[in-house]
Amino acid sequence: MPGAAPRPGTHAWDPALYAANAGFVPALGAPVLDLLAPRAGERILDIGCGDGVLTERLVDAGCSVVGIDADTAMVAAARERG
Repeated sequence: MPGAAPRPGTHAWDPALYAANAGFVPALGAPVLDLLAPRAGERILDIGCGDGVLTERLVDAGCSVVGIDADTAMVAAARERG
């Protein structure tokens, strides 16, 4: 049910609210991507991919990426990015 408080021990994220209120988070991870220097053809597991902003950068670099997240809505948002 939208807007309902999550049960204890569950995760509930709204991708639109996340983007509006925590859109700075991918910027915090960007320097890590620069250090990793991803190359085309590399296979990467993105644990906690969220809405897929950083995952998308890895794909754009030519990497084969699998993203996982605890929240199905965030996974759906990441899939919408491609």
